[in-house]
Amino acid sequence: MMVPAIFGQGLPLTHKRNFSIAFSEKSNLSSITYYLLHYLSLHHIMKKAKPSAPRIDGWIQNIKGHSQETAKNAKVEKYIKELFSFVKSIKPRKEHSDTIWRLWLRVKRGKLEDYGDYKEFKEEGVVQSRKDFEELWKMDYPEEEKWYELVLVNYKEEELFFNFDEIHICSHLKNSETIGVSSYCDEGITECFFDWITETVQKEAQRFVTDPKEYNVWLQNNLPYRKRVGKLRRMVLWRAFSDVERLDEVLGANRIKTLEKVLKAQKKITPLPKMTSGRFFQYCEIGHDENEYFKDENKSLTPKEKYLRMADGRDMGLRDINEESEEAFDHWYHHGAHAGGHPFEICRGGNSTHISLFVSKKEDGWELRLAGSSRVRVAETVRMAVSLFEKEIPFLLDDAGEILRMVQGVDFIGIVPEDVTPRYCHGLFPKEDRIIDFLNPWTDTELAEFVTKQAEWYPIDRLEKT
Repeated sequence: MMVPAIFGQGLPLTHKRNFSIAFSEKSNLSSITYYLLHYLSLHHIMKKAKPSAPRIDGWIQNIKGHSQETAKNAKVEKYIKELFSFVKSIKPRKEHSDTIWRLWLRVKRGKLEDYGDYKEFKEEGVVQSRKDFEELWKMDYPEEEKWYELVLVNYKEEELFFNFDEIHICSHLKNSETIGVSSYCDEGITECFFDWITETVQKEAQRFVTDPKEYNVWLQNNLPYRKRVGKLRRMVLWRAFSDVERLDEVLGANRIKTLEKVLKAQKKITPLPKMTSGRFFQYCEIGHDENEYFKDENKSLTPKEKYLRMADGRDMGLRDINEESEEAFDHWYHHGAHAGGHPFEICRGGNSTHISLFVSKKEDGWELRLAGSSRVRVAETVRMAVSLFEKEIPFLLDDAGEILRMVQGVDFIGIVPEDVTPRYCHGLFPKEDRIIDFLNPWTDTELAEFVTKQAEWYPIDRLEKT
């Protein structure tokens, strides 16, 4: 049976084993199942029956798909106030202007028929047999129970936010005539969902209040690893999966030794006395040539032409100024460089996968700063750094220590919960662990089993009574 993957960065970790989805994109439900839940099986998820995980996911996708501010809904407003009243016995966390309550909820995955209508799946060509149908069900719901995290936020006592499993459900601004549940969302689905969640939250909060100590012990012992945050030593992953690209082998021992020198030299960087666009293009060329981006080019390219081939394209007129003039560069820098463009993105990519060579004006000259710590681009960044260093070009390297540890395989990879996209997750991990690379392993059965056993798991935040 073929099930499509949803890719994020589009840059594989390895040529053989495609873990790019684990390192770059989340997929709580397969794309096919999402489509069926959201569009084809509305009547199925609306059935008045005991809620199961597929039904709840169907409700959520419907609400999520139509989330927008609309006229005040008295029923929804009542539900929200009830939810906040039920969690008042739990001590909230304070984050800046936010007062936050978190509570874990569980629901059974139910029977196969709760998952959907087999005939619909077959007619749409999603499955060819009942066996395929059951495999798809177990892929989307691998455990007997599914856990969801409820997050309620009170912002400055003025606005209430309601999030469910990383999905924003609605918000309510006090003294306003609007509430964030769209009138386009099916009223029956909204009512089914809120009926279920208010009843469930009330029971779970009461269970905590009855015996907080026992509840916390139970939660620590039972919350699935796919809902937790952990860390895994990179070398452990390398040694377990021979088809995973090893950065230490890609770069070689000599280059990594030179990178160690780059790290030591970071404290002694002296700004460059002069800067022109021509000089900047030449510094870029050092990195471009070291990575052999143009080795198959039939004609010779100038440093500027190489920059234009590789860069983001939004150079804010950098390509047009006199390449020999310091005054022209200084004027461009102070009047155009920071006006919404990306002139220093010298190897274009996604939000987290590009490489930049920033130029900054300092009191005593111009500072170069190389940045590109994404796992899928870090080998290129290291080659650039080593080449600049060997040519005695002074520069700073962002996350230099973390990059060195990454290519040596001694750093930690941050393991994120199944519903979290593994990008910009630094805030989930202690600063002292120096984690800058993240992995969501939960869509790959073999990888998930390995990570569950080998990772170190952070303790769960304990709940306290008010």
